[in-house]
Amino acid sequence: MLMDKKMSLDLYYVETMSNINKFDESCDELQQIQKRLPDFPNHYGYFVLLCYNIGVKLYGKEKYDYAIIVLETALRLEKDSSQKSHDRFAILKLLTHIFLIYKPEYNWVKCLKVISLWKKGEIPVSILLTSLKAAFFSNKQNTVQDILYRFLEIEDISVFQLSIIVQELEINGYEKMAADFLKTMRERTDEVGDKLYLMSLELKIYFGSSYLEKANILIEEAIKLVKFQDITPKQSNSLYRVLLTYTNDLLKAKSFMQCLTWCKKLLKIFELTKMHDVFYQIQQRICLCYLELNENELAKQTFVKMDMSVSDSDSFQTYLTLRIAIQCEDEELADTALKSLGSGTGGFSFVFSFVLELSCRAAICFPILKALDNCFSGFLFLSFSLRETRSSIYIFCYE
Repeated sequence: MLMDKKMSLDLYYVETMSNINKFDESCDELQQIQKRLPDFPNHYGYFVLLCYNIGVKLYGKEKYDYAIIVLETALRLEKDSSQKSHDRFAILKLLTHIFLIYKPEYNWVKCLKVISLWKKGEIPVSILLTSLKAAFFSNKQNTVQDILYRFLEIEDISVFQLSIIVQELEINGYEKMAADFLKTMRERTDEVGDKLYLMSLELKIYFGSSYLEKANILIEEAIKLVKFQDITPKQSNSLYRVLLTYTNDLLKAKSFMQCLTWCKKLLKIFELTKMHDVFYQIQQRICLCYLELNENELAKQTFVKMDMSVSDSDSFQTYLTLRIAIQCEDEELADTALKSLGSGTGGFSFVFSFVLELSCRAAICFPILKALDNCFSGFLFLSFSLRETRSSIYIFCYE
């Protein structure tokens, strides 16, 4: 009885020393108490909790070496504690975090060893994400892959959490592994919106790594998916953003034939999803590509099919109208565009760019310039004085 009371006093003394930041003395005393602890099993719980609390304080003071010793001691004794579930979770979480931020190039092995102590299906996503970051220090694909397999054991992982995992893989140069992981996860997903979101992440990787054949296969899968589903704009929002961004990049790189090919494929998706505004934007891109490739009649045919009611005040649409009018020598179409400019619905601030572009053209550009000069005094002089300047309209329109 007397010895039991002495043990309680010793533990209280350690706690008091840690409260006044005398950590060296606290840690030394803990080591001594640990040797006597087997004779006092009823004190295991308090000892483990005390180790954890001191470990937290040491972590806050950036005394990581001491924190690791104390927490590892607590972890060894936790199995005999009466507060297993709470203490184990807290100790493992803090230890993995310390191993990741303190000499991770050396401690990543310890970090993964600690994580292996979690039971299957019980490990939180946040802890696994920490282990993934630690695995990167191994520079071994198999080690990283083993952690990804652990993610597959979690049933309720969200697409947001998946996006963070994929982002970490990409940052560390594991693009192919990220794409394969996404493919596996979307095959396990039933919700259509989640599938499309994961497809968008996968497509982004393929486009960024120039895996265009795989991107093409994935787009065909997306077409099949949306063909038999009632898709909302919200569900397909992430997918269309990735696709439009890629076509923008192709336009900026002046890869018009490649952009044309992809846009024709994308029309199927956005026609099926009934996203009329995006469908309209894809048609604009197709029209522009035809113009840049001097396929003027095809550009005009595409233009005629476009639903202008989708965008009543689209300055780029006015630009396309003028381009087609010039390249097809269609004065009636030119007159339509000029009326749009004159009414202010075609984007007044964009007129200057039009004039610069038109001043570099032949055919009916001079009648158009004269008409512009009548509508906007001084623009004709300005256009000729800057005749040598050539605007990159297709870049301006999409940024």
